[in-house]
Amino acid sequence: MIKLSKSNSFKELCRDADANTWGNAYRVAMAKIIGPTMPVEMCPNKLKVIVEGQHDPTTWPPIPYGEKDEDNVEQVSNEELIAAAKGNVNHRVVHAVGLLSDFDKNVTYWDRHKAKKSQVCRNVTQEVNQLCYLHRLTSKTLEQITEIFQLPMLLKMLFDFLIVIIVIFYTFTSFVLDLRNGHDFNYSANIGSVIFVSSITYRFYYTASFCEQLNRRAERTGVLLNEFLESEVDEEVDLSIELFSLELLHHHFKIEIFGFFTIDMSLIYNAVATMAGYLIILVQVELTE
Repeated sequence: MIKLSKSNSFKELCRDADANTWGNAYRVAMAKIIGPTMPVEMCPNKLKVIVEGQHDPTTWPPIPYGEKDEDNVEQVSNEELIAAAKGNVNHRVVHAVGLLSDFDKNVTYWDRHKAKKSQVCRNVTQEVNQLCYLHRLTSKTLEQITEIFQLPMLLKMLFDFLIVIIVIFYTFTSFVLDLRNGHDFNYSANIGSVIFVSSITYRFYYTASFCEQLNRRAERTGVLLNEFLESEVDEEVDLSIELFSLELLHHHFKIEIFGFFTIDMSLIYNAVATMAGYLIILVQVELTE
């Protein structure tokens, strides 16, 4: 009877461990590991001495860098900081989803270690909640930066647009007029205009490419987050990922300038098409006079 009672008690603790990781089974196991508990100290004077001896508020741990190194730290732009933050979020999302995907790859192992599986699910839930906050904070920072610089960016793009059209127009018309009059075209005199237009074009392409890449990274987070759909996870993990996914679906990550246009690779094609239309009209009017 004693052996049967011990066996039943052990099986009940095992079932309790599977149902509740931090229940009676956990307390029994930790009591065996820690050993007999120490008597609780109730004397206020002794408790004060113990607490003050363990923590000195005037003593701070050393920082990993010195004050002299602050001037040598390489400064990064806001764009680089945001891109790094987005990439870091996606990297951590891949790692968290990889832990959940392992439940399908090693089903037998995780069925035998349900307590460890529950711990992994709790860790993933905390990680997803933290990533959701980081992603939201990064997106809000991007929106604030866009609101501050959208007027200067709009004026700069309009100025570059007009300058490029004017330079190309006068260079092309002078070239055509020289051919009509039988004069040799002075390439050396116009090489500066070509270099100037090329620099503006490169800067415009770099801006559009950066915004396009930033938008794709932000939207890719939702795709990476749901690559474990066949995995069997806890309700808390499922709820955290569902809330994160809904937030990503209802958020607009594209960079817009006063709602007039979006800065991405499509802006390059629209700008080239608009420039071509204006240049054709200007050249036709100029050459027909």
